[in-house]
Amino acid sequence: MRFFLLVTLIFITNKANAVPWNAGLSLGGAYGRMGNASNTETRAMAINPFDLDISFKLGKFNLGLSYEYYISNQLTDPSSVGNQNLTGSGNVSALIIGFLKPEWGLLINYNFNHFYTLEQQTVSGLSIKYKGTGYKVRFIKHYKGIFGYYIEYANDSFSDSTADPIKSSRAGLGLILMNFAGK
Repeated sequence: MRFFLLVTLIFITNKANAVPWNAGLSLGGAYGRMGNASNTETRAMAINPFDLDISFKLGKFNLGLSYEYYISNQLTDPSSVGNQNLTGSGNVSALIIGFLKPEWGLLINYNFNHFYTLEQQTVSGLSIKYKGTGYKVRFIKHYKGIFGYYIEYANDSFSDSTADPIKSSRAGLGLILMNFAGK
């Protein structure tokens, strides 16, 4: 994680833009839903993601990797959803494909390795961790220098959580620091 953060910071601050790569750091907020149709009622969630992205320009496309860490808080009162609380945190590794221009960008992430850990442990002191996959679509708008903002939509399914997979979706926005080398 530290190495990925260091490389991302070096890429963002490079002024040459001669190398066909992009790097970004982003922080945002989102509103979403999490649950399933059978044993985990769907509930409202507030999500705060932090992303590190590195992508290389290949023709008209950008291909790369993304790492996201996020904190998710359940907004629905646990007593109204069977005394369940899905508050927790997640780690997501993703492949990126997209278009990046100097003024804007459109990225699609395939979340191939997504872990979500519930904040509350079981009665026996064990952590509950779900594994899933999904996708994220992000529109980025360049503001000035290395600053920009984004809007995004993400959707994931945690197939190993229960017989009926728990699904998570969110829509959000945030700020991004990026080298915008989409020339």
